[in-house]
Amino acid sequence: MEDLRWILLGLGVAVLIGLYLFSRLRRDGVSSPFGDDTAHDPLDAPSAPGSRRSEPLIEDITGWTEEGTRPVRRRVLDGEAVSERPAQRRAARFSYESTLRETPSHLPLHDEEPTFDATVNTIEHDADQAAPAEKASVVPVYLVARDPQGFTGAQLIEAFARHGFEFGEMDVYHHADAQGHALFSLMNGIAPGTFDPASLPGQHTPALALFLRLPVHGQPGLVFEQFLDIAHRLAEELDGSLLDQHREELSSEAIDRMREIALGE
Repeated sequence: MEDLRWILLGLGVAVLIGLYLFSRLRRDGVSSPFGDDTAHDPLDAPSAPGSRRSEPLIEDITGWTEEGTRPVRRRVLDGEAVSERPAQRRAARFSYESTLRETPSHLPLHDEEPTFDATVNTIEHDADQAAPAEKASVVPVYLVARDPQGFTGAQLIEAFARHGFEFGEMDVYHHADAQGHALFSLMNGIAPGTFDPASLPGQHTPALALFLRLPVHGQPGLVFEQFLDIAHRLAEELDGSLLDQHREELSSEAIDRMREIALGE
């Protein structure tokens, strides 16, 4: 029994000596058999700067309408001073809010189905006291680039000219009839939605916004079909996707709703 105790004591001392020698070897720079290098955590690495555009996109274009139905004046670009452009933009006779009040509708463009709130709830008020619903002022269609780099300025300049868009008031492009009345317009998808033809060749934009003015000047049915045809042609030529006012893929149902609004039905 006494011998067993001495054997166990000797083993304990040997273990302690082994642990001591192992710790000394680690402190002296001897590497562990399993390696001392820690694994690289990709989360610790600084992220590379993103390549996506950070410009704010326009959210709503239902108010980009012209007061009245007068012809749109084409912007003269030759010899125009760049410093004068902001002042001209402010002086343009357009209104974001007044046209919304002047052109009411039975169905707001931004609502997929009729909705009611406390201000127009006819259940709580007599029918003759209910305020009429406001009409949509434009019919919008969005064209979004499939290429992450967006549409190039050179592409846009060529496409705009091919489809009869001319730069004009509000610093956007307009498609006008023979009398100069703007039927529908095209704006930049990046806020504030304007273009600068002088710098456009070297620019990119991720999206465009086309909008048909209401009420439609001339024959609404023909103008709407022309508007829709040009939108599809631009999407094909520029390699983009067409979206409706809800930022969803432009479906046949959405087109039918847009046509009804354009015809005033």
